[in-house]
Amino acid sequence: EAPDALVPEGNNSRPVYHYSSNKTIAAVLFDGEYKVLSLGFPFESITDPQQRNRFMKEILQFFESP
Repeated sequence: EAPDALVPEGNNSRPVYHYSSNKTIAAVLFDGEYKVLSLGFPFESITDPQQRNRFMKEILQFFESP
């Protein structure tokens, strides 16, 4: 009901998704010595199967990339 807005911190973090309703940051990636994806909403709240699958594919590509 109330998704969190995130703020990237540090040189290796960046916003990757924004909420359409208010343009605040919905997801942040950290890509340094290790990789992290932080979401401001539960993944299962993506109810459209095609959008959910596309998003998961992008997540897996990020973690699998060197």
